[in-house]
Amino acid sequence: MLGNIKIRTALAAVLALFCCALGASLLAGWFNARAAASAMEAVVQLSDRQLGPLHDTERLLLLTLSQMDNAYIDLLRGDQIASNDNTRKASDSLKAAQAAFGRYRI
Repeated sequence: MLGNIKIRTALAAVLALFCCALGASLLAGWFNARAAASAMEAVVQLSDRQLGPLHDTERLLLLTLSQMDNAYIDLLRGDQIASNDNTRKASDSLKAAQAAFGRYRI
């Protein structure tokens, strides 16, 4: 039976087979690209959840540094009450920063 088919028919069959293989690989690539995109979205969300407490810690530590600078400036000006207030605020900010960093470590 295969001896009676012409070359043109055989080439058309091979071309159809290659087109089917190309279509299958295209669909597989499309589905894999969608899976990779959803996996990358999950990685981005995970990194956002992980970096949030670190950003909070950084902000609170910078606030602590600023308040300690203000306390030092007030101390140099001779304003002991304002210096103590800024030192107390800095201590509270530092405790909040330690709590934020504790959320990151969990």
